[in-house]
Amino acid sequence: MIRPEVDVPLPIESERLLIRRFEMRDVPGIVKLSSDPTVDEAAPELGATPEAAASYVDRQQALQPFQPDALFDLAITRRSDGALLGMLTLINRGATGELGYALHSDHRGEGFGTEAAAALVAFAFAELGMTRVTAETAVTNQPSRRVMERLGMQLEETRPDRDGVEAFVYGIDRDDWESEVDGDTDGDG
Repeated sequence: MIRPEVDVPLPIESERLLIRRFEMRDVPGIVKLSSDPTVDEAAPELGATPEAAASYVDRQQALQPFQPDALFDLAITRRSDGALLGMLTLINRGATGELGYALHSDHRGEGFGTEAAAALVAFAFAELGMTRVTAETAVTNQPSRRVMERLGMQLEETRPDRDGVEAFVYGIDRDDWESEVDGDTDGDG
């Protein structure tokens, strides 16, 4: 659960990324993200036209960061040039956060997904006081599964997703995360 006394500190920074709220300046990048069929499938709410993307940003700006049960999304941007690479979400389910992410195919295979997801998981535990984070992916989505496994998440169950497609559910508890972080002596975590 989010600690009531905590003012949610955004943006979140990692070595190469700035993870922040979506803004109107992101509309062209959101349209580009939505043009990638795999992103559109994972995050159809983004909007494929400038008007739909602007409406999406308005809806996101109306949310309080990590308000309970809301689909609160964050922009994954590259620090060096501000480019919008993808999106992250962390749905607040009390003590548990549900992690989701999507990167444009132009930016896959460079470690951005793992770096962004790791930063948000660390934030969920350290800043929001959550005790558990879960993530779900289609059984066939090997790259997403590898991200979850790199985060130290364990496969917990198989179940149908919202579209009835077989999905894997991964999860990690705060104590296990802290053990993973403490055990990362080579720094490439």
